[in-house]
Amino acid sequence: DDGEDEDEDEAAASAREPSWYSLHNMVAAGVSRYETLPGEWYGPGTACHVLRDLTEVHGRYDGGRCRKRHGRPVLRVHVAA
Repeated sequence: DDGEDEDEDEAAASAREPSWYSLHNMVAAGVSRYETLPGEWYGPGTACHVLRDLTEVHGRYDGGRCRKRHGRPVLRVHVAA
C-alpha cells in the first residue's frame, strides 16, 4: 500500500530531525542555566526562560532551514520581566 510507505518515509525523516524542544533538552537547559534539577518544579517563569533559550539554540544551530522554509523564525519567545 502506497499510503503506508509514505507514512514510513515521513516517520523516518522525522526521526532524523533534531528534537529541539524535547523534554530531555528542556531538563538539560534547566540544569545548566537555571540550576533546576530533574524532578524539581519548573514554574511558569523557568519554563518560559527555558523555552526562550531552546528557541535561540534552535535558530542558531538549525542552519537557517526553518527561516528558509517559512521566511521567518518559526517560534519566538518573549519573556516579560
